[in-house]
Amino acid sequence: TAGVASVNQLTSQIAALNQQISNQSNGGQPPNDLLDQRDQLVLQLSNQIGVTTTAGDNGSLSVFTTGGQALVLGNQTQQLTTVTDPYQPMRHSIALSTTGGPVVLPDSSIGGSIGGLLQTRHTVIDPMEAQLGQAAAGVSSALNAQNAQGIDLYGNMGGNIFSTPTPATFANAKNTGSATLTTGVTSAGALGTGNFILKFDGANWSATDATTGAAMTMTGNGTSASPFVVNGVTVAVGGSAAAGDSFLVQPTAQAAGQIAVTMTDPNRLAAASPVRGTTATSNTGNATMGAMSVTDVTNPNLQSPVTIQFTSANTYSINGSGSYTYASGQPITVNGWSMTLSGTPAVGDQFSVAANGPNSSDNSNANLLAGLDSTNFLNGGTTSITQAVSQITSSVGSLASQADYALSARTSIDTQLNSQASTTSGVNLDEEAANMVKYQQAYQAASQIINIANETFQIGRAHV
Repeated sequence: TAGVASVNQLTSQIAALNQQISNQSNGGQPPNDLLDQRDQLVLQLSNQIGVTTTAGDNGSLSVFTTGGQALVLGNQTQQLTTVTDPYQPMRHSIALSTTGGPVVLPDSSIGGSIGGLLQTRHTVIDPMEAQLGQAAAGVSSALNAQNAQGIDLYGNMGGNIFSTPTPATFANAKNTGSATLTTGVTSAGALGTGNFILKFDGANWSATDATTGAAMTMTGNGTSASPFVVNGVTVAVGGSAAAGDSFLVQPTAQAAGQIAVTMTDPNRLAAASPVRGTTATSNTGNATMGAMSVTDVTNPNLQSPVTIQFTSANTYSINGSGSYTYASGQPITVNGWSMTLSGTPAVGDQFSVAANGPNSSDNSNANLLAGLDSTNFLNGGTTSITQAVSQITSSVGSLASQADYALSARTSIDTQLNSQASTTSGVNLDEEAANMVKYQQAYQAASQIINIANETFQIGRAHV
């Protein structure tokens, strides 16, 4: 906003100088001082927004943005203004003020320091904010899910460590209906970073990419029982939408600001597994129990006692009943937990699983929590938290390095151009010589006045 105000002030001054230069050029003597002033203003304007110029026959200078939009034509100016985003009032774009209303300028048509701000917002802030939010949502989802699979120091099943970020929604300022959106996430791995637009045409809803406008795949009916699903985001529509109503959905852009620690008691950290296995001392085989994992924390029989007895090398029973096929290395899954045996069991060997109690000194779930930093659960299971953070920092560092190199190159070019301009910036030797004589004569006249005044005082003093 401040940059636009400065641009408008500069273009008004350039237009006024165009008028003065045009008036004085008719006399035959080029108004070099005014030309120099205008050149300085054009330089300042170019630093602000980036411009190109075209000289007119009457000495005026037309000024355009790098995208070709006119800012100054003779003594007329085209003022800039800022317009708010229809979905996010705190976000501004630059536009030309026209009789038909403001015309938003594409970021690519704006240079200078204002263009640098817009480019930073588009290439650095927006994507990095979304990626950081994706990492935050992933941390919250993964750690909460893993903590829920263990028991805490009190012997209770683990609760949430962090609050769960939800995708942000913004209604278009021109909406006339009363519809509201409730969002959620199907899974951290499915969550994308790209913003999308949900629009109602009076009969159906559609989803489009907020940047490209391309149609996006959407499933569901938009109800709480069957919400829309777009790129890992669930959307339930409440209220009544009117034809033409639209909403901006940001899956992750706001997530980093939403995440917060909700667990205040460190004893509530679910470090232990909810179940513990033991091997009977009377076993004759060499099979041993490996680490146990929880596969369904909602199973009501998760912590119920279970005894597995091998009735043959390839079969076993559970709590004395049934006959289940066993193959070496195959996990045994019962009541929402799973274990894998190492070695070969013998007929009659028993393995028992029962609930873990409070103060168990078991840290098996804590080890799983600690291993999440290198577990690939983002971007469809292809990226870990460590990799995501590394990608963010390396991307920002690369962009900063590119900007630094570009600045060095442009600074060198700017120095050369300024040097050339200073030797030819409207200097007229005849005019400067005439001015020098004028100032010399003015100085000599002033000296004569001083001499005459001094002599007058001397004569007056002599008479006294």
